[in-house]
Amino acid sequence: TRPMLLFDAENDVGVVSAGAGTVSYLEMDNEYGYQVHIDHGNGYVTIYRSGTVPKVDEGDEITRGTLLFEMKEDDDNELADNMAYQVTKDGEYIVPTEVLEING
Repeated sequence: TRPMLLFDAENDVGVVSAGAGTVSYLEMDNEYGYQVHIDHGNGYVTIYRSGTVPKVDEGDEITRGTLLFEMKEDDDNELADNMAYQVTKDGEYIVPTEVLEING
């Protein structure tokens, strides 16, 4: 009901925004670490979840490619190298791969 992509990241990998928008929500999430929601202003919201501290703040205007998280190994934090990505359209979760542009 809440599809997401899960990633296991190497140390010092940067997680960047998929598109421009406003950080509309930022909060600690007990399951994945921090949640960063980006409202893209067209009905789409992307949700990034990571155990590392976000590099953005609620209310920030960001561009595509803005650094959101820098993954860090941390033996005391089992969520530090995990990242999840979700997308909503008009408040409904959709499968991220239906709209995610893959480059590389």
